[in-house]
Parts: sequence; structure tokens; C-alpha cells
Amino acid sequence: MREPFLVGERVYLRRLTDEDLGGEYLSALNNYELTQWFDKTGRFPATPIEMRKYLEQASQDASQILLAVCLKVDDRHVGNVQARIDWVNRSAMTGRIIWATDLSGTGIGVESFSLFLSYLFERLNLNRVWSGCIDGNIAALKNWEKLGYKIEGRLRQAVWQDGAFRDVIQGGILREEWRARVSRSLD
Repeated sequence: MREPFLVGERVYLRRLTDEDLGGEYLSALNNYELTQWFDKTGRFPATPIEMRKYLEQASQDASQILLAVCLKVDDRHVGNVQARIDWVNRSAMTGRIIWATDLSGTGIGVESFSLFLSYLFERLNLNRVWSGCIDGNIAALKNWEKLGYKIEGRLRQAVWQDGAFRDVIQGGILREEWRARVSRSLD
């Protein structure tokens, strides 16, 4: 493992570095099949310069956390998790991308995000974590269900996608719900 920050059963999360910005990550951000469900990413071609700027800004902003998701078995960088934290209200807007299509259906996405949620709730003492997804993103909704998210609302016609306005579904989980879920899984 290379500089692990959070360690799970099959994955670990670490700081994202300049070395991570090319290759599969850059290709993923320019792959419509992977980014079609994101409200901002994938609208315009990603470039290494833009990615470096984003990483630099995120690393200098105490309200942003951006971590690489890596496989323990071979240190392969397969995705990222991120949070934008509202420190006053103890909440965070979160997101995740797993671009390694060979890992689809293996639970790596849920495991990595579960590890991240534990960090946000237990180490950073947040009370609420939420995410948004474009209506029709069945994979995200299934992941939310596995993580214990509750659907909190719908932003009507909030995103322009494929020639039509689409709704954004918002889901979230509270620290007390997360702790209850974790304690049930330990029984």
C-alpha cells in the first residue's frame, strides 16, 4: 500500500497526487459512459491542466476532501471519493467515481464509500452526509440503499442531459442512522 490514509478489507483510500491525474483517471473523466450521470463532470473535455488546478484548489481548501480509491492487492488507483464540507452545519455533499469497469458488481464502490462515511462521521464528527444523482442512475440508487441512504428530495429539471432536462434525486444519511447500520452489521 502506498501512503494509506484509510484502510478497508480490499481497498484503501489515500491522498490524490499529481501522478494520479493522467492515464485511467483522465480517460474516465472524458468517457461519456462513466460521466453521463454526473451533473458537471463530463460536460467538457477534461485536460491535465484543469485536473491539476482542481487538485491544487482542493488540497488548499479545508472544506474539501479528495481521496484516491486503491486496491490493496496491487495499489491500482480505481476511483476517487470526495466531500465538500459545511463545517458550521456539520454536513457534507459527497461523490464517488469508480472507473475500473472490471470491478463492476464486486462491491468495491460500496466498500470504499462505506470506509469514507465512517471517516466523515466518526473522525470528522459530521452529522449528515448527502449526495445527488440524476434520475435514472439505477446503480447509484442501489449503492445508496446498501449504504443506508434515505431519499430526501427531488430537484425538478435541474440538469440538462442528452437533449432534455432531468431531475436530480437527493439522498442522505445521518450519523445516528450510520451508527445503527454499523452496529447491526456487527451483530
